[in-house]
Amino acid sequence: MPNHARLVFFETFSSIAWFLMDSCWMAGFKAPAHLLALPTLAAGAIAFWYAERTAANLFVTGAMNAWAFMNVFWMMHDLGTLKGGLVPAKVFGLAGLLCLIAALFIARSSRDALAKVLERFRRLRLKKL
Repeated sequence: MPNHARLVFFETFSSIAWFLMDSCWMAGFKAPAHLLALPTLAAGAIAFWYAERTAANLFVTGAMNAWAFMNVFWMMHDLGTLKGGLVPAKVFGLAGLLCLIAALFIARSSRDALAKVLERFRRLRLKKL
């Protein structure tokens, strides 16, 4: 499987686990929500191995991972698992925003590059079925 296909697989896997995690969080299913945080974060981190080695793409991958970590810490705070969870959630939120701004700034020189960055930031990247 080529690197791009692996990237799509791990990002999609992370997004599906994230969706299920958030659904469990919303429903108040604490244990499943916490368990689903692990594949959400792990698959997102693995995506770094397969991301194209350009600054813009690495920053986008970093932004998506920061977003996932922000969400997990927020969830842990909300569910009472980590009382100070909003502090790291805010730090990851700021880090994600800075990564996204950096990616957009790097790609601003080319309309094609900017479109590629914005395309990579979508949570579910499904091609024609």
